Amino acid sequence: MKIALICNTTAAFPLISWLRGQQLLAAIGINEQQTDFSQDLRQIAQQINQNITVLRRENLNNDLIGFVQSSQADLVLVLGCPFKIPASVLTLPKYGFFNIHFGSLPKYAGAVPVFWQIKNREPQCQLTIHKMNEKFDAGDIAIEIPFDLHKNQIYGAIEVMFGYATINGVFQLINALLGGTLTLKAQTKVSEQYTKRPQMQDMIVDFKNMSAAEIVALVKACNPWNKGAAVKFKGAFLKILEAKTVIAAEIKALPGNIILINSSEIHVACLGDETLIIQAIYTEQGYMVGENMATLGFKIGDTLG
Repeated sequence: MKIALICNTTAAFPLISWLRGQQLLAAIGINEQQTDFSQDLRQIAQQINQNITVLRRENLNNDLIGFVQSSQADLVLVLGCPFKIPASVLTLPKYGFFNIHFGSLPKYAGAVPVFWQIKNREPQCQLTIHKMNEKFDAGDIAIEIPFDLHKNQIYGAIEVMFGYATINGVFQLINALLGGTLTLKAQTKVSEQYTKRPQMQDMIVDFKNMSAAEIVALVKACNPWNKGAAVKFKGAFLKILEAKTVIAAEIKALPGNIILINSSEIHVACLGDETLIIQAIYTEQGYMVGENMATLGFKIGDTLG
């Protein structure tokens, strides 16, 4: 079997390595945007002597046809593709196109599902591989692999977990396709919800309306890709990069008020007599932990948010 991969995330690197090792990798396609990912991928591709095809949005149909035909791919896998594959192209490979989605479907259909699963404090997340159709994340489901989502794991760590779970999922998919045992399951149409790409307002800490646990979940969901969750301090935004919660005795302070500063932490009052303990911060001046945070001028009684 020859497999082509269209990808747009570093989470694809374990899969690329595995496909290469199994002598299955026929081609790699990426979009034309220059990013840290594309630079890293080009270095990897050079090391393994693998060409990369750039797929241009304005000429997508022709580029995809050429990509599939030149690679002679029997199967095309998609991981992090930012554009919709034309329906006429989906049937070109023998086994079609399959999308690897880092969330359960249809609940977390859409962009950046890992962010929303962490932010929503889901106890489990799920790798879903589905056969692609003309709509985003709407095709019949082929493979589902659930695993626990620990409340202390950050976005970056969970992306890595998904990346390695992808190998297991693709292995199952290939075996089922070659063995003629693949069973596709139609998605349940629970709702028409479609998770959007997080906007600025989705990543701002609101001490007046968010519990300490919700704030910590948001911080984890924004680390490292957004450099933390944003909070306003003295008219400017800084980002909380690492935090935890404790339940304290009755706190006589409003949510958002700084109640304690020591050499390693900043304690902030939250709803319900809980305390948010800030352990790391990002600003335009850099990453700050411990005593370095004190250089930002925090004082007991100051308000965040």
